[in-house]
Amino acid sequence: MAHADGADELLLPGTSSSVNSLEEHRVSEKGLTTLGIDRNFANVLNGAFGFLLVFTAFQTTQMLAASIIGDLGTISIGLIYVCFAVGGFAAPAAARAIGHKKGLFFGSLAYVLFVASLVDIYVPITLICSAIIGFGAALLWCSQGILMTQSTNNMNKTKYNSMFWGIFNLCVIPGNIAGHFILLHGENDDADTANVTTTTAAPKANPFEPMVRGWQSTNSVLFLVLTICGFVGACLFLLIQPSDPKSGTKAEIESRSVATQMKATFTTMYQPRMICLLPLFTFTGVNMTMWASWFTRQMYKTEIGLVMSCFGVAEFIGGFTIGRFIEAYGRNPGLIFATICGVLAMALTYLGSDDFQTYCAKPVSEGGHGDPRPCKGYPNYAVFYIAAVLYGFTDCTIQSVSAAICAKSFNATGNTADAWALFRTFQAVGAAACFFISPALVPKGESYSTRGQLFTEIAINSICGVAALFGHWLFTRYPVGTVVDSADAPPFNHSSKAVIVDRMVYTSAFGGNAGSKVESGTSADEARAACEELVSTLDSVGSGADKVVKATIYTTPDANLDTVLAEYESFFTGPDRAPQPVLSMAMVARLPFQRRVQIDVVATV
Repeated sequence: MAHADGADELLLPGTSSSVNSLEEHRVSEKGLTTLGIDRNFANVLNGAFGFLLVFTAFQTTQMLAASIIGDLGTISIGLIYVCFAVGGFAAPAAARAIGHKKGLFFGSLAYVLFVASLVDIYVPITLICSAIIGFGAALLWCSQGILMTQSTNNMNKTKYNSMFWGIFNLCVIPGNIAGHFILLHGENDDADTANVTTTTAAPKANPFEPMVRGWQSTNSVLFLVLTICGFVGACLFLLIQPSDPKSGTKAEIESRSVATQMKATFTTMYQPRMICLLPLFTFTGVNMTMWASWFTRQMYKTEIGLVMSCFGVAEFIGGFTIGRFIEAYGRNPGLIFATICGVLAMALTYLGSDDFQTYCAKPVSEGGHGDPRPCKGYPNYAVFYIAAVLYGFTDCTIQSVSAAICAKSFNATGNTADAWALFRTFQAVGAAACFFISPALVPKGESYSTRGQLFTEIAINSICGVAALFGHWLFTRYPVGTVVDSADAPPFNHSSKAVIVDRMVYTSAFGGNAGSKVESGTSADEARAACEELVSTLDSVGSGADKVVKATIYTTPDANLDTVLAEYESFFTGPDRAPQPVLSMAMVARLPFQRRVQIDVVATV
């Protein structure tokens, strides 16, 4: 077991079990290392900083695309998410074939190619790279999951994952700050571009015709810098070494064929409880469009970088805090927090945009520009800074809630992978749909929204948000949910692993593996195995060990009651638990499959 200080406590081969000194139980040899650092810790750091650099390039590009290159920017981003949704089904097979290290490298190169295609814009190439990045993204994230699984175990998983996502969430900050200064410097060097938006050519009827094409000094320099940044990040993945199994976990890579996986995913999609969640999954993509495109195009392009850096700070803080908040207080308080932040952010977006357009539309003689398009010189960006922070917390929270549902609520059914696939698929569908309709929500050939068009965008996001909340409410109150997979069912016909009725879950577990005789072991071993299985089942349906209200322990005469009770108490009771679960005990002549312990529990959901 690992202590809080990270030291390992193990019983060495040949060491007498009577030795009580803790130091004599510690490993005499260190595990695998990279440059003197724990191998798995080094791999997580490599992965985190690789993702930081790759997504510094991509996230900055995504946020600036609509403002800089107009409709082509939103269409290309939409195409990315369409291909990502499709590529997600084939990604596990690809990652299994080439390995996660190569998967990380080649997947990240797809991002780099897309950013590079904007250095010297040629529309067909940009669209082709958009399609490539969609498939590459699916491979990249599948490989990331394998990397984190192989580099962590139950003792270090929380610490390593928090560190990874904390570093990753910084990606919005450096690229946007760099973008601000590069774009600002370019404008200062060119007197003819004092206000780029007022010198744009006549409105274009063709949405695939970008606002700029070919080499355009300021924009091209920005995308060149981002391309180099992304390529360095991709190269970092090549430094990842084979994980140390002593402090990691064997990754269970998807072994089903693509056709079988798609069939299982679509079957899961039609389950009533999953249908309730699809609006939430879709909303995560719609809301992404809100902050990545509809919000950013309300500002002048040189200021987007600084404003969205505040979004990155909020994501960074949320990455360390919101997940723990949801674990401690549940999903509903998290969704309430996200709703408050989202509503305030959209209100501030509308008010800020209205004031911005009023300022820019004033006659030149009154300090304006005579045109409602976002203009240089607007003095009151405070509203946009606050809105960016609120968007950051909103996005981080709904992503955390969706991830928690996928990780826990479908584990006992064996559908965790299918739930994740549906989450990413419908997220991509929501983002793609909104990016594709974006050209219809701006004046032709422009990169901003009128007041009416912005109101439409906010209305779309709000309606999808309400649907997401209602769907989650139905999900939590679905009256009966049988969570059983035939390969993992109890060793009886017509028996469910757990059943939920009126927000109460009923489940039972034997000591040892279901359907097989328990090999030689103590009754404490059997009790521990039963408790571990019960906790896993409870977690998978959104309950937990702390929500158990009633337990019944069945033992045979040869079981050691003291050790059985000690194991039970270590999982389900404690000095801080109030009230303690009601406990009943019964001794029976024998239990099926030569077992000595069976435990039933009832818990709230």
